[in-house]
Amino acid sequence: MTFTPSGPSSRPEPTPRQHTPAAQPAPIPQHLPVAPPGPPTLPVGPGGRLPLLQALLGAVLFFVAQLFAGLAGGAVIALTMLDRLRGDGGTIDPSQGMQLLLGDPAAATVYFGTYAVVSMIGFALLLRAFARADFHDTFRRRGIVGELSAGTMLGAGLIGVGGLILLALGVYRGTDPALHGGILIGTMLGVGAAFGEEVFFRGFLLRLLDARFGSTVAVAALTVVFGLVHVSNGGAGVYGAVAIMISAGLLLNVAYILTGRLWLPIGIHFAWNAMQSAVFGTDVSGSGSGRGLFEGHLAGPDWLSGGTVGMEGSVVVIALGLAAGVALTVLAVRRGRWRSWSTARAEVARAKQERAAAKAALESAVRPG
Repeated sequence: MTFTPSGPSSRPEPTPRQHTPAAQPAPIPQHLPVAPPGPPTLPVGPGGRLPLLQALLGAVLFFVAQLFAGLAGGAVIALTMLDRLRGDGGTIDPSQGMQLLLGDPAAATVYFGTYAVVSMIGFALLLRAFARADFHDTFRRRGIVGELSAGTMLGAGLIGVGGLILLALGVYRGTDPALHGGILIGTMLGVGAAFGEEVFFRGFLLRLLDARFGSTVAVAALTVVFGLVHVSNGGAGVYGAVAIMISAGLLLNVAYILTGRLWLPIGIHFAWNAMQSAVFGTDVSGSGSGRGLFEGHLAGPDWLSGGTVGMEGSVVVIALGLAAGVALTVLAVRRGRWRSWSTARAEVARAKQERAAAKAALESAVRPG
């Protein structure tokens, strides 16, 4: 030990207090891996993931939406018109229920409204799960109201002009104009068919076929399919199916190709049906729709009047729909929206290669080494 003599001159000088800086967090070593911001994802090809599963789920949605619509409309009938369901023997008559479902304004509104809403909700959920890019284009890109309005004006214009021509030719006659419940029924019929059918035929089938095989194959296939599904309508038959293929089938398919989403064909489809039923009071696609603003009557040869198909079976309306479909096709080609077979197949092949390369890179990154 060291002894220090006492005394004033030998007192040690006080040591000044040193400021100790606040402790700083230790830096993260640079060699440690940094976690990615989210789970790794693989590239998605044209049309989204698992196209066959998408098509299958689209078909399931098509029937489930109709089931929910029938249950909702049936509930309205059961709560308000149960006595009208009973036949002569007091038992429930299912055929009477269907007539009420399509002939009562309240029941028809609930039925077709539910069909449209369930179809669109299901479509949005499935797109979000399997095809995020298409979901964004359909629901988040601007211009929805404009495309719906343009489609509605086009569909109403085609049927309106066709009806006026048939009126001038003495083929169509509208009697007893009145604000009738059939106007609401016809309008809701247009809403239900426009949303429900467009979601399945254009939103799923045409979108996937166009993405995988090009626009020519997609439009040709869906034009035929869309016509054939109307064969089962009571008054349509083979002639009605062919008429719908040439006019509405081509027009609606090309309207989707032109915009890449549903809103333009939905507007066309809605006005096409609503004008025939809610305004002119004629049958739609071979299915009886009752009267609308007018009590509609068609007379003359079937090729001119449309016969049991309705106005859209007339050669006049067929020609107008075909002309509009050709015009939209030309517009789609000029705007670069028409995808060739070779382009579609090349994009699919490239997407498969990119996905395989990304999957291999991901597996090698997580493999312990």
